[in-house]
Amino acid sequence: MGGILLSLILSTIGMIGTIKVNVSQMFIHSFFTTSVLGAFYVFLLIDCFIRKESRGTGTVEQESVGDRTILFLLSLPFLVIFLIGCHCLYLLSMVLDELKARKNEQ
Repeated sequence: MGGILLSLILSTIGMIGTIKVNVSQMFIHSFFTTSVLGAFYVFLLIDCFIRKESRGTGTVEQESVGDRTILFLLSLPFLVIFLIGCHCLYLLSMVLDELKARKNEQ
């Protein structure tokens, strides 16, 4: 429950920071979405595709079609959130470049 609230708070901070073009708020949002949620999504991908789940009493291992596949499909919104974080990081880079160009002009 705490992770969901933290995600909602940081997403709201990122949305407000993007609208106001506030560098620190944009950095917080992009850092959280790319590092924390991106790492969680990569962990889910590794768990779904590399590990195998044994079924039945025999020694033959079959590919996981059950819980892990469902978990993977339900975690697809994390991919979208990760891509939004990458886009916010790109916007942050553009804002920082603009600030540096303005500073050099003065």
